[in-house]
Amino acid sequence: MKSKAALGTLLGSTFFLVFLSPAIPTLAQSVGDEGATKSQQPASTTETKPAVTADAGKVIQTKSFTLEGGEVWVETGISLEPGQRIAVTSEGSLRYADAKADNGPEGLTRGFKDLIRILPNNGVGRGAVIGRIGDADIAQTFVIGAKKEIVAPVSGKLALGINQAEVDMGTGSYTVKVEVYAADSSTPREVAKEVSRIPGVDNSLFEKIPRRIGDKDGNAGDMVNFLVVGDEDQMKKVFTTAGWVRVDAGVQETVLAGFIASMSKEW
Repeated sequence: MKSKAALGTLLGSTFFLVFLSPAIPTLAQSVGDEGATKSQQPASTTETKPAVTADAGKVIQTKSFTLEGGEVWVETGISLEPGQRIAVTSEGSLRYADAKADNGPEGLTRGFKDLIRILPNNGVGRGAVIGRIGDADIAQTFVIGAKKEIVAPVSGKLALGINQAEVDMGTGSYTVKVEVYAADSSTPREVAKEVSRIPGVDNSLFEKIPRRIGDKDGNAGDMVNFLVVGDEDQMKKVFTTAGWVRVDAGVQETVLAGFIASMSKEW
């Protein structure tokens, strides 16, 4: 990414990253400049923090679930808040028709055929226990395997699943135990800040941003449809954690990256 600004496309969306000084450490949505002659002053913010009880760090909920080999996802009904920690343990086995042996919650070792399979999580083998927090359409899946502890980064309901396609399910089942811990007082509570104005983000900045991006040959690309403001290192960390990847600069780079990933069985 460039030191001042970078743009890219992912999942049909085009965005600009505007990297300001480290004095602005949070993401914010700009509502535009209310007047070019007005001085730009940071607006006051309101922080929303979930209550921290005397039971912080203690188990507040325990549930067990059975994941049958004939289904992909199971809704647990467990609602999580940011900062709550969950500990998940799994046991049991599955058997796939084309597999040479049973597999446990860690899933099968990835093979060449996994390159053409569409699994909920392509970073782990078929049959592994996985999870997600939040809406199915946007939530990032994470690997659970035989044992996993994770701190909820967002609020939402927990779902447990088996890393398999609906047309290629196994036989057998897993027993999964979930323990939910009260949020620890040392865990950062701030989820987001809403600000109405940011120094340096005004009409003059918007006028510099093209309505449509283009490639190095000048061909028109996607429309720019949202703006993200923040520190460069923090922005990289946010997108990487969410599973975003850097877009290849051209066709040759795309083909080369795909070939290397295929040979190394990363896909």
